[in-house]
Amino acid sequence: MFVSPLSISTALAMTYLAAKGKTAEQMGKTMHFDDLSELTLHKTFAELTETTSTNTTAYTLSMANRLFVQEDFNLLQTYVDGMKQHYGAEAGRVNFGDTKVASDMINNWVEEKTRQKIQDLISEDMLSELTRLVLINAIYFKAKWNDEFDPFDTQDRPFFKTEEDSVDVPMMHREGHFNLVIDPEVGCSVLELPYKEKDLSMLVIVPTEKEGLGQVEDQVTMETLQGWNNKMVNKLAFVYLPKFKLEYAVTLTDHLKQMGMEDLFDATLADLSGLTGSKDLYVSDVVHKAFVEVYEKGSEAAAATGVIAVAKSGTFYPEPPPVIRADRPFLFLIRDNRNDSILFIGRVTDPTGNK
Repeated sequence: MFVSPLSISTALAMTYLAAKGKTAEQMGKTMHFDDLSELTLHKTFAELTETTSTNTTAYTLSMANRLFVQEDFNLLQTYVDGMKQHYGAEAGRVNFGDTKVASDMINNWVEEKTRQKIQDLISEDMLSELTRLVLINAIYFKAKWNDEFDPFDTQDRPFFKTEEDSVDVPMMHREGHFNLVIDPEVGCSVLELPYKEKDLSMLVIVPTEKEGLGQVEDQVTMETLQGWNNKMVNKLAFVYLPKFKLEYAVTLTDHLKQMGMEDLFDATLADLSGLTGSKDLYVSDVVHKAFVEVYEKGSEAAAATGVIAVAKSGTFYPEPPPVIRADRPFLFLIRDNRNDSILFIGRVTDPTGNK
């Protein structure tokens, strides 16, 4: 599993810009958008969009948003202006009646923005003559480690999928000083691997027990992450991390409904009147795709999220140095240290496959 919380929340924030009434209430509560005033929320996303667009000799980080609108369908100018002001999103006209051409146009844009890492986000069968609008967010990241792993130190070593089931994988190894914390209460070790310039870093969360991932996952919150960040110490450690590549695709519709965003997907109850002035649209699908590759020189990751709106029918440990050995299912996340936003988060249960 691998997703981009930033991509998903940005796509839904663009939708929230149009939501009114109970639909807005449910979205605000589920996504915690209502922790801020609406204006402050969208200004915050504007700042994130601007910050998450950095191309240096050390790393590339970019995020882009776009509206694809049915060619004969009119949106309120206030929504179009808000999307451009806060999200830098321009509107492109398409004919959703021709589902192949429309899906190709959207997917080509996503591929371009993610350096070909995310392909076929929108399938033809997600679109129809009733589709009026598709909101897309795409994010791309590539960076070198601040201290690279030496490929000559990479050796096949066992990765324990369970206590008794293991598979040999290319395991990178490096000895050095790292920011880390060992948390016996949660039952894990947390390691920070910074990328060059240290604006961005990967956190690797390794359970103490080989089958302890579930217990750790149940306790990871933003408060937990902040607590680990405050408790980290820089010390000598031996690190083992597998090389891996993950691709993940998921339809988020049912997950979001279960979290409390029901009206958004209900053709009768949805209120997206901020789009047109009328309650004539609802969301049929929210789809997400993500990719990550971790290797000796660094990491590359990308993700895209699409929201499809359609017309309703008719509408610390003593010496010796600790060993952080990610040879069991573990969590990892890529974080922007400038604003503490989580760009990507994933779970590795088998480095040899997409799990």
